[in-house]
Amino acid sequence: MSDDVSFNLGPWPTDPSKQSIYITQLLTRFTQLVTSVNAKTSDIILLQQISEPTQEEWEMAWLSQTGKTMPISKGAVFYWWDALNDQLAGVYGLLLDATAVVRKDPKYVRGGIVVKESAILTVSATGSYPIGTNLADHPVLTFTNVQPIQLELEYNLTATYSSGSGLVGADFLLDGVKQGTLLHAISTDQGIYTVAGTAPMLTFIQIDDVPPGTHTIQAIAGVAGSDPTPPTIIYAAGRSLKAKGYAL
Repeated sequence: MSDDVSFNLGPWPTDPSKQSIYITQLLTRFTQLVTSVNAKTSDIILLQQISEPTQEEWEMAWLSQTGKTMPISKGAVFYWWDALNDQLAGVYGLLLDATAVVRKDPKYVRGGIVVKESAILTVSATGSYPIGTNLADHPVLTFTNVQPIQLELEYNLTATYSSGSGLVGADFLLDGVKQGTLLHAISTDQGIYTVAGTAPMLTFIQIDDVPPGTHTIQAIAGVAGSDPTPPTIIYAAGRSLKAKGYAL
């Protein structure tokens, strides 16, 4: 049948015997029109679940949500709502004369911010321990990315140094791997031996390619090097760790 339903049946017949045939043909055309319109109307199918729906799950949703039979209409639109992250995860449909439901939207957004997390410690801490130890004194966060990202990390804290000299540093552990310490030199000519000094310590790093997965970022800080009289460090409350990921 053509996509266009014609109602050009000619003039109304004057012969009563032909009028019933005319009406039957007219009703048939109306039925064809309803069928054609329904086939072109977009049926909206929504699945809320953690994992990406399979073909079988889409077909079951089609049958249950529309009340129609197979095959799936060409104009049907399928939405997957990620129940874990409470967000729209994909738009799907049919392509041309295919019967398989396929993704129609770009799976990933390039260049957009897809990770944005932060953690703050609201109590102070004190020590002269080496960097990378006493992890509980420094903030930690976990995030999940479903695509490769460029990751920016920032650790912002205020430290008070006293009774020592040497190197103090801050850094990040990405899944347990140290990324590159930012060192701060504390020398005796600054008066640290007799007068405490307070200074902000802002550490920033960019990691160009972080693969998909669940990752843990641990901020670290402490004494770096082997000075025999390392300083005692008071880490002020309000130490903040921030992570921002851009889709590649």
